[in-house]
Amino acid sequence: MFKSYNFFFFIVIWVLSCNQAENIKIADGKVEGSLSKHTGVTTKMVKLARAKTSLGLNDLYILAVEQTERIAIKEEALTQAKAQKHIAIASWIPSLSFRHNRNYTIPNHDTHDREVRNRDNLVNAILNPTPQAGTTTTTSSTISQLNPSALPGDMLQLTVPVMTGLNEYSAFKNAKELINVRRYEAEFEAARLYLELAQLYFTILQIERSIKVKKDIQKITKGIVRELKRRVRLGKSRKSELLNAQSQFARVEADLLKTEDNLQTQRASLATKTGVNPNTPLIEPEEWKSSSLSLEQALKKVEERADVKAAEYSMKVADSNLTKAWGGHLPTISLNSYYRLPRHNVPHNKDIFTQFVVQIPLLSAGTITASVKQAESAKRQAELTLSQTKRMAVEDVQTAYKGYKNSKGVLSAYREALDAAELSHRVQKQDYSQQLSTTLDLFNSLNSLHNAKNDYNTVLLQKELNRIWLGVATGEIPERKSDSKGDD
Repeated sequence: MFKSYNFFFFIVIWVLSCNQAENIKIADGKVEGSLSKHTGVTTKMVKLARAKTSLGLNDLYILAVEQTERIAIKEEALTQAKAQKHIAIASWIPSLSFRHNRNYTIPNHDTHDREVRNRDNLVNAILNPTPQAGTTTTTSSTISQLNPSALPGDMLQLTVPVMTGLNEYSAFKNAKELINVRRYEAEFEAARLYLELAQLYFTILQIERSIKVKKDIQKITKGIVRELKRRVRLGKSRKSELLNAQSQFARVEADLLKTEDNLQTQRASLATKTGVNPNTPLIEPEEWKSSSLSLEQALKKVEERADVKAAEYSMKVADSNLTKAWGGHLPTISLNSYYRLPRHNVPHNKDIFTQFVVQIPLLSAGTITASVKQAESAKRQAELTLSQTKRMAVEDVQTAYKGYKNSKGVLSAYREALDAAELSHRVQKQDYSQQLSTTLDLFNSLNSLHNAKNDYNTVLLQKELNRIWLGVATGEIPERKSDSKGDD
């Protein structure tokens, strides 16, 4: 008896523990342990990032993990999958319930209620015979046609599932594979978030560098206009040159305003994702360690990508659903036991009524066959999704790898173009001061220098972005720790 009570309490404690899950909250300054495992971000990292006056890419990612809902949504889906697993395990365990039956008849309550009471008394007399004087009774296991579940009164019902097709097995296997699906989906979402932040971060840096160049050009152009006005008054320059310079100056100012407006838009988007002030300064990016992977080595990483693993486990989920559908053809077996509780002024029968129920599906109007066909189609769909996911992952790795390798050579070429543009502009300025070239020549050299600086800065930042893209595509970035905890 003592062992039975221990087992009962173990089941109760296990069920209660299954209902306990982390309550994930957004923008509360804390990173729950489950989110930490998928992102590598901890609460301590969030506190350090919030204390900084200027932020880098990793700081933005840390704040975005704590601020946005996208990874938390995936984590909630993982929690639901774990709950499904607990439900599947619990379906193997017998269930005990209390039942109270009372019969009512309508209309003519008085007459029919009296008939019901008479019938109940008759049934109770049959189930609970009163021993005659001088006789003895013995309790033995018998087969009775009267099911206590249909009789009035209170009773305890114990249900023991023996076999219900393949429902329990399939549900457990389904939930187990679904947990893996949700876990890898959360990891993939974290990687996508990091890449999106990197694209936004480098875009803002590129715009800020472009604004700096445009302001330099604006300052130089303003000085040229001022000098031309003086020369026109002295009769040393034509008025057409002044008008051309003023037109160029107006164009530079308009372009500068447009670029600054674009910067505000990009910064507003960054503030939405991370919760930082839109005017928070961004630090210059640290150069990532050069990747030593060959293309063949990078492509081998595809099999370990989070999206590919999620698709693989999704196919296993579809396979378990197919097993469950086929199980509909099998019989279901259950064992039900009833124990009637004592009633006032009614003889008490202490026998336990037991039902052994076997149900064999004979005719289901094609529902089982249709369920099998549906599950087979879902499995084929999962196989196609896995194939598509792998193909897209291969394409992603190839594009990132080639972009990163090509950007190195392109950067060197643009460096040479920038040096040439700087030399050309110096020569044009010298010639213009000696009246050996026109204002138009000077403006052309200035525009060439502006374009060369913008192109070089763009390619330089793109090279760093391509390195991050390659790291995300191969699963190297962001870094995760399997033992990360939110309170660290």
